[in-house]
Amino acid sequence: MNAHELIRQLAELPARGGARGGDSRRARLGRYAVAVALTLVAWSVTLTLSNELRATTLLPFAAAVALATWYGGSGPGVLTGALAVLAIDFSFLPPLGSIELSHSDELVDSLVFLVVALTIGATTAGLRRARELAERVAAQAQQLLEVTTALAEASSVDEVANVILTTGAKAVEATRAFLMLVDGNRVERLGAAGYGEDMRRRTRLTHLTEDGPVADAIRTLSPVWLWTADEFRERYPRIYERVGAVSDQQSHVVIPLRYGNEVVGALGMSFAEPSAVGAADRTFTLLLAQSAAAALQRARSFDTEREKRREAELTARTREQVLGVVAHDLRNPLHLAMATTELLGEPSLTDDRREELLAVMMRAVQHMRRLVADLLDAVRIQAGRLSLDFESVSVGLIVDQAEEMSRPQAAERRIQLETHVTGRDLRLRVDRARMQQAIGNLLSNAIKFTPEGGRVVLEGSAEKEAVVFRVRDSGIGIAADRLPHVFDQFWQGKTGDRGGVGLGLAIAKAIVEAHGGTIAVESTVGKGSTFTITVPTATNQEASGVETSKLPRVSSRA
Repeated sequence: MNAHELIRQLAELPARGGARGGDSRRARLGRYAVAVALTLVAWSVTLTLSNELRATTLLPFAAAVALATWYGGSGPGVLTGALAVLAIDFSFLPPLGSIELSHSDELVDSLVFLVVALTIGATTAGLRRARELAERVAAQAQQLLEVTTALAEASSVDEVANVILTTGAKAVEATRAFLMLVDGNRVERLGAAGYGEDMRRRTRLTHLTEDGPVADAIRTLSPVWLWTADEFRERYPRIYERVGAVSDQQSHVVIPLRYGNEVVGALGMSFAEPSAVGAADRTFTLLLAQSAAAALQRARSFDTEREKRREAELTARTREQVLGVVAHDLRNPLHLAMATTELLGEPSLTDDRREELLAVMMRAVQHMRRLVADLLDAVRIQAGRLSLDFESVSVGLIVDQAEEMSRPQAAERRIQLETHVTGRDLRLRVDRARMQQAIGNLLSNAIKFTPEGGRVVLEGSAEKEAVVFRVRDSGIGIAADRLPHVFDQFWQGKTGDRGGVGLGLAIAKAIVEAHGGTIAVESTVGKGSTFTITVPTATNQEASGVETSKLPRVSSRA
């Protein structure tokens, strides 16, 4: 490095240090004031030594230049050197008491001193910068150690993202940062720091075919460095328009997070000033990315293992519940059917008694059939394999057929069953059988828990951009502490109730959610309950042409 380059960098040092440290104009003026004061002190000391030693030494001026440079940087050091030349010419070079740099001897002496002073200043500034750099590197190394320690302790993807976006971004002095998770060609943003909420919503990369530094970094497996805001704007104008710049001197980097031969994510950071991406800073940023890649892969593996373990535990618990249902709920109707069959074999039975026994056996078989159907549906839902066959059907037809299926049960329990429909001819695309099953389960549940002489109402209507089905009853109601559990598998409305296996509402919820809808319940003890199914019409229109769909899994809190 030549002297000109060294002096140029030294001249830039105070400005860069000031930008990073929040330096003010008052602080800069203070450093130059100290330079003037040091010059005056050196002048006074030199005059005193000259009078006492009968000889002139310029060492105090050299010391002043070194101190001014050490304290304030190259600018105050140069000012001290220039003032020292003037003071030396005024007090120690003939003619005394005046400043005349026209004499060759005086000019040569002044230039020699100025070169010496500048050399001392440059050396001092270099030492100062080296010390600051060493302290900064040591601080960053300590912060990076804290980050890697925190990453080693992170046990989930969310925890890794939090460490990277807080402690990690601070360690490398990033103004803002974001972290992406890569799974094949799909990209998911795990989090961002330093971005406004509106910008977060508008900067969601979902596929590697999209244009931008993130996709480029992942596709090329190389960091994308953007050294200025202008370079960012020129290379990625569409992305720059969305995210903007953090400063006029912004620099930006996106680093692919590689674990072995696999890209597991991407880390993006923006820096407010160029000095924050010097050689040492780039090294620390790459080390941070390397640590993030290992932690992200490990956390993702942990999350996958936890999910598999949770699913295994849920499957085992469901299997135990199913076995319990089979052992308990199927046993009673099975015994009833067997006993009835034995009685039918007696030759002395009258025709009326035989018909009565056949009716009892038929009810037992139908009950077993319904229990088995619910269990099979629960298993399909748990595996996400319950298919839907969409067709165009009117709201009125859905309500009429659901009411038709539930009327015998209502008549048997002497329950008044009513239906009210608005927008009867409105058509939507649903799996008619499954939707009727969901509504039928709600009606069956309402009739079951409504005392004789009570009232159950099924309503169907179009509200905004959705079709709403409501089932109201005047039954016993549900306590507030039990409402959160009504859609759980194997949940019973009241202790000791064995009229079903507790799957009807869970199956109804899964069917509704598979249609893109929601199901909710409101209830008051002693006054009755209202179950509401909402199916968006837009979702049904988009389902046109769809043959099958997978239902979401129904969790069990039993």
